[in-house]
Amino acid sequence: MEKSIGIYNEKTVHSVLKAFFEPDKAFHEVRYKGLIADIKKDNNITEIQSAKFIRLRDKIPAFTEEDELTIVYPIPRQKKIIRIDTQSGKISKPRISPKKGTVYDIFIEMYGIRDLLCNPRLHFRAVLLDLTEYRYVSEIKRSRPKVRRADRIPFTIAEIIELRNPCDAEVLIPDVLNREFTSDDFARAARISGQKARMAILVMRTLGILKISGKSGRFNLYVRTGGSYMKKADSN
Repeated sequence: MEKSIGIYNEKTVHSVLKAFFEPDKAFHEVRYKGLIADIKKDNNITEIQSAKFIRLRDKIPAFTEEDELTIVYPIPRQKKIIRIDTQSGKISKPRISPKKGTVYDIFIEMYGIRDLLCNPRLHFRAVLLDLTEYRYVSEIKRSRPKVRRADRIPFTIAEIIELRNPCDAEVLIPDVLNREFTSDDFARAARISGQKARMAILVMRTLGILKISGKSGRFNLYVRTGGSYMKKADSN
C-alpha cells in the first residue's frame, strides 16, 4: 500500500473509477477533437472529475457537439484517515472522519459551470465512495505539523446517482418540503449545511426547476416551477 501512495499521487480514485466504468483500456485516454477524453467508446464520453468542474469548460462544448458526455463525480461518503510521519515512517491507526459526503456536494461543482448545464447531451453521475485517505505529516519546529494528502484508496462504491438530464436534479428536492420553502428549510430536510442548500437552490434556479415566490422575513421563499429551461428548449 505504501508503494502505491508515491506512484499514483492522488490518481487512485480516478483510475479505479475509470476501470469500473470501462474495463477495456483501449477506450481510455482517447485523443478526440484536440483533447483527451478519460473514456470514449462509440458516441459516449466519460470524464471523471473529483473537483473543479470549471476545468471542463473547454471539453463540454467540444465533446457534446456530436457525442454524449457523462461527468462522473466521486464523493467520499465515509472516509478513514491514516497519517504517515514522513520522518519516522510511522503509520497511525485509522480514524473515521466526521465529515460525510452526500449527493448534494455535486451542486457546488455544478455551480461553476451553470451556464453550460442546459445541454441535452450533458449528463452527471455522482458516485458515493467509502475510502481510506492517506496523509503525509511533516513535523515543523515551533509550528503546526504540515499535512498534505498523499492518496485516497476507495474500498466500497456505496451508491451511484444518475442525472441523465441536469434537470433530473428536481428529484433531490426533499419530499417533506412544503409548496414554498426557504434555504434553511431545504438544509434541514436534506440534512446538509446551509451553504450546500443555497448552492443547490442556485443551480436549480439556473435550470428553471425553482423560482423565488416571495419572502418569509428576510429569507427568500422558493417554489417548484413545474418546468425547466431545458424542457422549454426541447419543445421549441
